[in-house]
Amino acid sequence: MKDRQVTLFHEQSKQRFNVLYAAVVPVMNSRQARHSRRRRFITKQDFRVGQRVSFTDQSLKRHVGEIVRINQRTANVHCDG
Repeated sequence: MKDRQVTLFHEQSKQRFNVLYAAVVPVMNSRQARHSRRRRFITKQDFRVGQRVSFTDQSLKRHVGEIVRINQRTANVHCDG
């Protein structure tokens, strides 16, 4: 996890690719969504272990998963399927 982007690792294919935080969307409840409308940019601090996120990979396929670990430079997301 860097200031503006995150590196994603696909365990099955062993591929890594970088996406901007703007491409990773936290799945929020309605209260969180109202609060987030006031903010303009998503940053590293907006992500927490156990939070559900979705992102679109380089093939434009949408993935949904849960953050299971956050390190200094990386985060592990366990995706459905």
